[in-house]
Amino acid sequence: MPKRVFLSQMVNAVPEYAHQPSPHRLTFFYKTLIDLHRSPVMFQSDVQKIYELICRTASRTLDISRVSIWTLDKSGQTLTRRFLYKEDGMTDEIIEIKVNDYPAYFKAICEKPYVKAVDANTHPDTCEFSETYLKPLKIYSMLDCPILINNQVTGVICFEHQHQIRNWQPEDALFVQSLADLLALVHQNNRILQLLKEIRSQNHQLSEKNREIASLNEQLSLMNQQLAQTNEGLEEAVRQRTAELEKQNRQLTEYAFINSHLLRAPLARVLGLLQLIQLEDLPVRDKQLVEALFTSANELDTLVRNISEMLYSGNPISREDVKRIIERNLPDQ
Repeated sequence: MPKRVFLSQMVNAVPEYAHQPSPHRLTFFYKTLIDLHRSPVMFQSDVQKIYELICRTASRTLDISRVSIWTLDKSGQTLTRRFLYKEDGMTDEIIEIKVNDYPAYFKAICEKPYVKAVDANTHPDTCEFSETYLKPLKIYSMLDCPILINNQVTGVICFEHQHQIRNWQPEDALFVQSLADLLALVHQNNRILQLLKEIRSQNHQLSEKNREIASLNEQLSLMNQQLAQTNEGLEEAVRQRTAELEKQNRQLTEYAFINSHLLRAPLARVLGLLQLIQLEDLPVRDKQLVEALFTSANELDTLVRNISEMLYSGNPISREDVKRIIERNLPDQ
């Protein structure tokens, strides 16, 4: 992991100060960085505008033709260029480089505080780019610094000098490190803004869900009230029906008592009288009448007894039940 060597802080000015002696250059870098930190652009959420400000300022401050910002994916396998500032214009064209194609460069940015290649075509950390990138663009020197967040490399700020070799000074490297640290703050702030946006979105969703739940609770409460009213109505209907059944049962019990005692008592007496009459010496015609009367009285007694048994059993009795009893006991009627 690269170890950062910090300068206090440093941005924006005119190129003639770029080649001043070290004390003047450090003062100039310090002022430039302070101006960068205080720029209104740095307080915006537009990361591309911040990239443009930093790259433009760095290009003017160090008199460099190309400055670019790259981000490293979480796997550490791919660097993606997010912004490029160059003398003939700027671009946010996205290009990628892979660790398998440039292993020495990836190793350098992950282990060194910066890559200072005076002759980029021969330097061991950058020579892998020579044929495909450096020579076609006439890039002679490179000064790259990793962007660190929590001691993890998350990207690179890259300075490329064209048309001639640039002998990088120690204060140049310190200035580039300070810009890399500034970019780390930008990325952290941007991540915080994204998290806040997500939190606001989630809070909005939670508020919507709470409103939905409140609405459902109101509907459920209303349904419970309606159900309670319905239950009260059902309970009242059941009470009324129960009272009616109890009244009918009392009436049936009274009828069963009447049927078994008050009705059968005189019938039993009639049967007893008929038995006594049968003992008398009567004409044949009268005996036949008495026997017929005795048979009918017995049938009536059996019928009354069966009806009483049904009433005392508690089973419901209908007209059809009575009809069947009559048909069974009085088949000739």
